[in-house]
Amino acid sequence: MAMHSAVLLIGHGSRKPRSRAQFQQVLEKVRDCLKPLPVLPAFLELCAPRISDGIEACVEMKARRILAIPVFLSDARHVKEDIPRVLEAEQARYPDLSIRYARPLGGEDALDQILIERLRGKLDSTETGPPVVLLVGRGSSDPAASRELERAARVIRDQVSCRKVLTAYADHARPSVPEGLAAAVEGGPPEMVVLPYLLFPGAVLDRICESVAAFRRENAAVSVTVAGCLGDHPGLVDLLVQRIREEE
Repeated sequence: MAMHSAVLLIGHGSRKPRSRAQFQQVLEKVRDCLKPLPVLPAFLELCAPRISDGIEACVEMKARRILAIPVFLSDARHVKEDIPRVLEAEQARYPDLSIRYARPLGGEDALDQILIERLRGKLDSTETGPPVVLLVGRGSSDPAASRELERAARVIRDQVSCRKVLTAYADHARPSVPEGLAAAVEGGPPEMVVLPYLLFPGAVLDRICESVAAFRRENAAVSVTVAGCLGDHPGLVDLLVQRIREEE
């Protein structure tokens, strides 16, 4: 990107320090790849810096052009309504500033391969053949989030040998995680991998793990492992760097 440009990586935000720390780790790796281009963090909610703070920081660095990248998995309400609303308000606040808004990260092959890698890391520990996979998304009332989770599930079915691949949601949509776990054991107790389709750990992952712990207490014969989030992976850094360079 040209001089006087900056990049704003916009995350959802979390009250959990480990979530913010992992987001920052990814951002710093992206920043190292793109020096001297400034790459700054911002969050939609729950923690600082908020998007308006990030825009202000870019302006204080004399940026005239800002590329805002939503570090989200789907084009659901946060991405297509909430973030644009804030960016439009900031554009009115700084009329001489050029703000470009990129698309979210879901649907990219690089991200799918990270998801599959997280899954295969858990398949190595199974002992009774192909497991059942429960792919769990954050959940949203917006159908775009469900479409993205189902798309990711189809990729897993096509590329990984599994007994079956089911989907569930941590919030705002059904089946819930307990419902998905119950469906997974229909037909006999399988080996099961719960695969979070989440970028970073935080409150949502905690709720998923709580549901799994409750399920284990009631289903001692079922082996359930939980895979890691996508987040701190070189492929995510590469994807973000590529996305930024596409805008050059």
